[in-house]
Amino acid sequence: MRALFIVEHSAAGPAEALARGAEELRGRPDPEYAAQLVEGTIRNLAAVDRAILAQLRGWTMQQMPAVDRALLRLGTFELLYTPSPPGAVVDEAVSLAKIYSTADSGKFVNAILRGIHRAATAL
Repeated sequence: MRALFIVEHSAAGPAEALARGAEELRGRPDPEYAAQLVEGTIRNLAAVDRAILAQLRGWTMQQMPAVDRALLRLGTFELLYTPSPPGAVVDEAVSLAKIYSTADSGKFVNAILRGIHRAATAL
C-alpha cells in the first residue's frame, strides 16, 4: 500500500516508489508477489481506476480516504489481472480496510470490489 501512496503523493515513479516501499514488503510470505501486485497496479492504473469509477455512485476517487483508494486499486488489479480467488482478494481488502481506515470502509471496499468482480465475470 505504501508504494501506491508514494506514487500518488509525490513525483516518484513506480521503480522509486517500490524501492522506498520495499521495507513494507520485508517479512511478507511472498514479497515478490507483493511487488508484482504493486507494479501491476501502477502499470495498469488507468484501467484499474476506470473499473473502480464504474462502481462508484455519488463518489469520486479523491473523495474517498487514501487507504480505501489504495486497497481498491490493489484489489481491483488482483481481481482483473491475476488468478487469485476473488473471495480471498475481497476478504483481504475488507480486513485491511477495517484495520487501517474508517468504520464504514470495510462495507464500502466490499461493495466496490464485489461489483467489479460481478462486472468482470459478466463479460
